[in-house]
Amino acid sequence: LKKGTKLFKVDFLMRWIRSIGYVGIYFLLFLSLISARIDISVFGAVFISMEKLNGIASEFFGAIKETYADIVKAQFLYHFLDYESKGAKREKIHHDQTMTLDRVCFTYPNQATSSLNDISLNIKPGETIAIVGENGSGKTTLSKILLGLYEPTQGRIKVGEQSCENIQYASICEDESSLFQNFQRYQFSLFHNINIANYKKNSRQDILSSLSSVNVNLNVELFPKGLDTMLSREYNGVDLSLGTWQRIAIARAIYKDCFFIVLDEPTSAIDPLEESNLYNVFKEI
Repeated sequence: LKKGTKLFKVDFLMRWIRSIGYVGIYFLLFLSLISARIDISVFGAVFISMEKLNGIASEFFGAIKETYADIVKAQFLYHFLDYESKGAKREKIHHDQTMTLDRVCFTYPNQATSSLNDISLNIKPGETIAIVGENGSGKTTLSKILLGLYEPTQGRIKVGEQSCENIQYASICEDESSLFQNFQRYQFSLFHNINIANYKKNSRQDILSSLSSVNVNLNVELFPKGLDTMLSREYNGVDLSLGTWQRIAIARAIYKDCFFIVLDEPTSAIDPLEESNLYNVFKEI
């Protein structure tokens, strides 16, 4: 918000300076015409020239604004890269044990009301839990707390006897996977779209298995180069339907081979019959 406000102020200042300058020039030009210091032909020539200069000035001030916007974005990026990672301890969290939420509460910054209040929950190894609720009831917030993306404002989370408090996020997420409704569509090959979930694994056979489990068939019409097909028209590849992209995202979540997986409305772009089939796949996994 602060960066947006700063950019707005710079844009407003550029427009204000340009407007004041041109109003002043046109005013002086009009006074010169009224006082007969110039004739109408000179007035017309200067007026046309000023219109052309106005276009050049617009491009010049626009370039200044864009340059400043790029500088602000670069500053934001460097600030983000310098941001200290959550937690101090780098300790592996073993998700093959019971996860316990003890009276967890969460309130977003600058919000008066809590998104989650007094949530207690046990998730045992191998157990599948479905969380159902109305829009805005806090399901996605809860899923991000389970994944360690958010820290509770009150309450505790434990995995086995390990408390997740003060544990670095890199340690927490090492043994977990997730798929959100707004999943990422990478402009990579099909292979790298899946392998990015666990790039050290680098197994074409496991990628094929993950795709097969979510009913993505590597037919020549859809994937002319098989796993090496580029999924981007911008790079001479192919584009896919939203439903197929979603299946690829699900395959990516499965490919990581982890003990704990969170699926936040993962089948929103798939028809109800196929949705039922995929939930059976999830149960088998």
